[in-house]
Amino acid sequence: MRGAPSVFTNSTIGAQLGFNLTRNWKITASANYDLLSKKIAAPQITVYRDLHCWELNFAWVPTGQYRNYRVEIRLKTPMLRDLKVTKQFSDSGVY
Repeated sequence: MRGAPSVFTNSTIGAQLGFNLTRNWKITASANYDLLSKKIAAPQITVYRDLHCWELNFAWVPTGQYRNYRVEIRLKTPMLRDLKVTKQFSDSGVY
């Protein structure tokens, strides 16, 4: 005999704001709001910087179960896009 199935209820609303600080700097912030627990969930801030032949990407989740950051510098040319340097950290070890 099987146990009763688990039921999860979820109700969230999300928002995202993005803007160019300058021609070479792009910043994006996003978050969800859990209407049931009345908490902000999954906030994320991303920063992009055009470095002419290279590009810099920074992503940061400051709170929550998946709190982490990732910094990556890579070549922009399509043939060499796999040439990159990455630094990342996560409290949970999950990226």
